[in-house]
Amino acid sequence: MLNHLRLLVRPETVLRWHRDLIAHRHARSSRPHQVGRPRTTRSIRRPVLRLASENSTWGYRRIHGELLVLGVKVAASTVRES
Repeated sequence: MLNHLRLLVRPETVLRWHRDLIAHRHARSSRPHQVGRPRTTRSIRRPVLRLASENSTWGYRRIHGELLVLGVKVAASTVRES
């Protein structure tokens, strides 16, 4: 009976499928999940924009200082970019 059975798929094809599966799995796991710096949250961005609009003569360093007084820890460069 074994003599009458024919393979539908060649062994080389099965090996190629396996290599492709392993390569795809490795490529997916080694890829970074997020690219770049995370965005500034709304809870920080909102007071920065409010202080800037209400006090048009203030610079970003002054706004940064006022946020520190209010207890919001944020870098001066983040205030400048907002």
